[in-house]
Amino acid sequence: MSHTYVIPENILVEPKRYRNGIPDDVDSHIQQHMGPAVAALAHIHDLIELLYCLDGSFKAFLNGIEYRLEKGCLLLIKSQEIHHIFAESAELNRYIVLKIDPRFLCIPIQSSFESKFALPFTMNGKGGKRLYAAQEVNEAKLGWLIHELHHELTWRTYGYELAVRAHISRLFLWILRYWEANGVSLGCEVSDHLRTALSRCINNINEKYKENLTARDMADRFNISYSYFSRMFKRLTGRSFCQYLNSIRIAEAEKLLVTTDMTITAIAMETGFCDTCHLIVKFKEEKGTTPMGFRKTYAQDNQVNRFLDAE
Repeated sequence: MSHTYVIPENILVEPKRYRNGIPDDVDSHIQQHMGPAVAALAHIHDLIELLYCLDGSFKAFLNGIEYRLEKGCLLLIKSQEIHHIFAESAELNRYIVLKIDPRFLCIPIQSSFESKFALPFTMNGKGGKRLYAAQEVNEAKLGWLIHELHHELTWRTYGYELAVRAHISRLFLWILRYWEANGVSLGCEVSDHLRTALSRCINNINEKYKENLTARDMADRFNISYSYFSRMFKRLTGRSFCQYLNSIRIAEAEKLLVTTDMTITAIAMETGFCDTCHLIVKFKEEKGTTPMGFRKTYAQDNQVNRFLDAE
């Protein structure tokens, strides 16, 4: 790491990526350039990004701070960090790009409160080392994990989702333990009382999402001020109370869309939405498609899979 540089005024805001009309939580591709070139213009997005150098060398700027990426090195880019990448070698320059939605590190439908694991990767100015040398990457077998992730995300064969979650969990666990071992604060400043209250709140949402739940009621229940509760809930989950509640309702709606022939109206009532219109609007915001569009896409994918299985 060396000097800083002036951040360009025109920063690109990278849009969400979609696959079959549904936002991708995780994506991977290989970026390559022959000789010196701009590998990525200055841009920003909500995703956590990892760059694993395969060949050549690169210069990367994260919020204006310079890092040099050489073969075998791994670079971590946090959510909402402005980054700008340049290929430097006169020969082939290649790196694997791995992008992960921070919410992928949390499993909102389970009872445990895991948002604390995503927090160090989303808080600006917090968290430790960004650039990992080839030797430590090799010793931890992180290169193998990234290659496996890229393979799974490229071919997306049956059960790839399980493999992707397992590999990403191992990868980020290593980074978190590395930071913790080197004295980096991982969000421990949050009091045990607040963490317990938020954990119980998450459990309550998961179990009673059909009911008329509000952030104010939850704050009162755990004897926490409404403004502080709302602020800390968003900080630790990456979403407001309403956004999180709707995400749980939408996840349940997804299950009903693909496992039943219930009408959209019936699904709206079953999952806690006040009416069909509300479900459609929130579903499209979250998934990039309507409930009916989601159902049709799933049905088409199943028909293709059955055809391939028959072959």
